[in-house]
Amino acid sequence: MSSILNYSIPEIIEELNLENGSNYKLKILQKHKDNLLLQRVLKMTYDNVAYNYFIRKIPEYQFKSTIVCIEKALDRLEFIYATREKTGNAAISDFQELLSNMFHKDADIIKKLLVEILKSISVKLKSIKSLKI
Repeated sequence: MSSILNYSIPEIIEELNLENGSNYKLKILQKHKDNLLLQRVLKMTYDNVAYNYFIRKIPEYQFKSTIVCIEKALDRLEFIYATREKTGNAAISDFQELLSNMFHKDADIIKKLLVEILKSISVKLKSIKSLKI
């Protein structure tokens, strides 16, 4: 198994933020192009048509445990919030509980995805599509 597959999403995002050049970012994306989780995070970040989570403000939360992995959090965003299965206070409460039960770095990725800070890595959509992500 390649060591590239052992990179976490926070590590890849940090790597993308090391330099501003689009060629550098494209090289990093190419290096991680087989990482399905990264593909999913990028798609859920940049595809505003398919993914609107209807959460405008990150609620306050207190760390409890690390029982929720980033994949499960993405599932909740995609299948619970984006589909409006939960809305309003129920969604906020559920989201609070979700963040409370995640590793800090993974919770940060989820929060950044929601408030579009993750887009600040300045990866162009064209670059993502060129890798067939």
